[in-house]
Amino acid sequence: MSRSLHLWLPIIASCFTATSVADWTVTYLDRNEGTYILAANGLHHAGQDNPTPGVFHAALWRDASNSYVDLHPTGASRSGINGMDGFQQVGAAAFLGQAHAGLWTGTAASFVDLHPPGAVSSRALGVHNGTQVGSSNDEVGERACLWNGTPESWVDLHRFGTGSSVAHCVEGTTQAGYATILVPNWGLKKHASFWSGTANSWVDIHPSDLPYSNSWIWSLDGGVASGAVEVNGAAHASIWTGNPAQRRDLHPDLPGFVTVDESWIVDSAGGNQAGMVVAGSILRAGYWSGTRESYTNLHDMLPSQYAAGGSDVYAIATDGDNDYVYGRGYNMVTLRADHIKWTRLRPGSFRLDLSRTSVAGDTSVRGTLVLGEPNTENTLFTVYDSSSLVSSPATVTVPAGATSKAFRIRVKAVTSPLSATVFVRHGTRVRSASLVLQALIPSAISLSSYRVAGGQSIVGRLFLNGVAGPGGRVVSLLENSAYAEVARTVTVPAGASTTTFEISTRRVPTIQSVSVTARVSAGESARSFLLVP
Repeated sequence: MSRSLHLWLPIIASCFTATSVADWTVTYLDRNEGTYILAANGLHHAGQDNPTPGVFHAALWRDASNSYVDLHPTGASRSGINGMDGFQQVGAAAFLGQAHAGLWTGTAASFVDLHPPGAVSSRALGVHNGTQVGSSNDEVGERACLWNGTPESWVDLHRFGTGSSVAHCVEGTTQAGYATILVPNWGLKKHASFWSGTANSWVDIHPSDLPYSNSWIWSLDGGVASGAVEVNGAAHASIWTGNPAQRRDLHPDLPGFVTVDESWIVDSAGGNQAGMVVAGSILRAGYWSGTRESYTNLHDMLPSQYAAGGSDVYAIATDGDNDYVYGRGYNMVTLRADHIKWTRLRPGSFRLDLSRTSVAGDTSVRGTLVLGEPNTENTLFTVYDSSSLVSSPATVTVPAGATSKAFRIRVKAVTSPLSATVFVRHGTRVRSASLVLQALIPSAISLSSYRVAGGQSIVGRLFLNGVAGPGGRVVSLLENSAYAEVARTVTVPAGASTTTFEISTRRVPTIQSVSVTARVSAGESARSFLLVP
């Protein structure tokens, strides 16, 4: 279950590369500027896409296939996703200028309008096991809402006597968010709140020792509520556990800073929390594991061009092996917000990394077995492959106290592209990594001269895109002029990626352009030169 900070309603709010830092991997996502990733579930994430200026569409991305689904419903002027769980996504779509809470199941056509009767506007913010929560607005104010998949199932959670209320998240039979309470001489204050399906079930869990501050909940995970509480006017990241709920202050210390100005949690999953802190006047993405001391500074994992620009986080998800944190970093070189995914290998898990995922020729690839935490003893892993063209050691042992072990994977040259998979097994758990074997083809030709007098010879050098295997690589040669001649074939020797060949010429009456082509069935490369009288 994932619930994240909503920026839509009423916000009317480069290639893929990756780097590794300790047990984290930072991936830069190719998303439109102005897009927000506001929810995540395993390897999927959703939010509000901004394909062109002024256009905002609910969107779903599937990481495994890097596929994109436009969820924008017919007739809506704008839409966005705020939360997701399993196959369901929730958010809002605007019709005739009025925001309507909505439910999707992976397609634009699946949109279900949850707008309550008589409401001016509404929005769905969280979902879990087929139950949706959010809020609606009427002439008086905002009211927490609950649905079970249809507009007819709507339940008004607003407790009489509170100023306004919002349900941000749901887990099982518990809904959470905040309600505003009138505090004498201090006005309306937000109080972190629980519900159990009815307005009368409302429970105020605001800390009694901070009567004049605000508090709110944004996420529920495993019975733990996450959000923030104001302490001396500054937000402190907080979680609530137990029954009755007891608050734990997660406001961190940050090395190099005298104080952290503010902190808050916006989402949680798998026992971990994600959010932001403000230190040195810069917003910084962060990650916790239930304690103040567990805070991890995600912002400092980014390259230097993001240091002064800041970073934020809006969603966290887990697939059991990895935690995925989605946010943005502001690039001070390009002056744009780049979308970022931080990935952490969870303790007790392991993965297989390859130094290259696409290779050509007779070569090797470095495999690295990575553990989520140091092992307590030497640990044996079994390694096997899906193709006879790939050869790995039968076993790899990670030494006691280590978190990784590298090993070599031999790859044979192929004449046509194919895919192979390397597997690593420990007990009943298997992890894999895919490898694309590219055909060994000519990649370039260079010439000893590019302007030649007729009757003279020049030397050509052929380059392959990889190293030739046993027996070498035979490549066909051809020319496009009667005034030049090359051998019909040339062989790149085993273990080499280049070889030379001779081009003989005849006298010409006028300047001629001659092209020499090196060709195999899977590809070719050509080079031209001028033949002069």
